[in-house]
Amino acid sequence: MKKVTDFYNSGGMVVFTTRLPHKSCETGKDSEIDSLVQTIFPLMEDNAWEIIENEKGGKACFLPDPDAVGISEIMYGSGLEFDVSYPLNPDIQYIHKVVDSRNIYFFTNLGKSSIQTEVTLRGKNSG
Repeated sequence: MKKVTDFYNSGGMVVFTTRLPHKSCETGKDSEIDSLVQTIFPLMEDNAWEIIENEKGGKACFLPDPDAVGISEIMYGSGLEFDVSYPLNPDIQYIHKVVDSRNIYFFTNLGKSSIQTEVTLRGKNSG
């Protein structure tokens, strides 16, 4: 939890899902975990679904009951840029790899029906 807090405090974005941490894997250190969580979420679970920002640009959100739509709304609302964007569809999956300084994208349709959609790729097209 200390690493997560340091990341947030240095300007990173963290998203917690389902439950906020309360227990330490080390005996007798549960209160340290609660203190670290409270530095990010002062109201603990009452801060659910809010994007909290710190003075260094760090962002944090707690999603107690996450689903694809809720996670997408939080991620897109965060202002982060994504390498790929397309309308939310759980049947579409992709992998983006960089090999020999070239971007390679593999898209697949996990569903049983054909899909026609628009996909936006970040960067410059050198082709």
